[in-house]
Amino acid sequence: MVMIRHARAADLPQIKSVLKSVDEDIAAQSWDNFRVAEKSGIVVGIVKIDEYKDYCFLSSLALQPSEQNQGIASFLMAQSLAQTKKDVYIYTIIPEFFRRFGFAPTAPPPFLPKKDKMECARCHPALCVCMVKRHAA
Repeated sequence: MVMIRHARAADLPQIKSVLKSVDEDIAAQSWDNFRVAEKSGIVVGIVKIDEYKDYCFLSSLALQPSEQNQGIASFLMAQSLAQTKKDVYIYTIIPEFFRRFGFAPTAPPPFLPKKDKMECARCHPALCVCMVKRHAA
């Protein structure tokens, strides 16, 4: 059974492990605003949604490779998005995954973090799409 909860300081080594397992740059991460998917007491997935004054930004979503394709990322996303009360933006190379949650492509607004801060140049810049999920008022 998978449980979704806010990360605690003691989770940081496991969060780093999940991020490293999918080759995300952990140096660029601050360690607040993470939610974790926990299975049998072990963190198997993470999502990070930072809240700003007028919007939220989803900067990380990752699962241990052995836990992928089991619905855990979808469960983690659904639970986390249910907690947001603002529009949520993301840069992604897998827009088809995020469309399932109501995200739609958009031009990056000027207030978003710059793509270079979000590792897009290191990733696949030609494939990177800005998307938004509008909060239903």
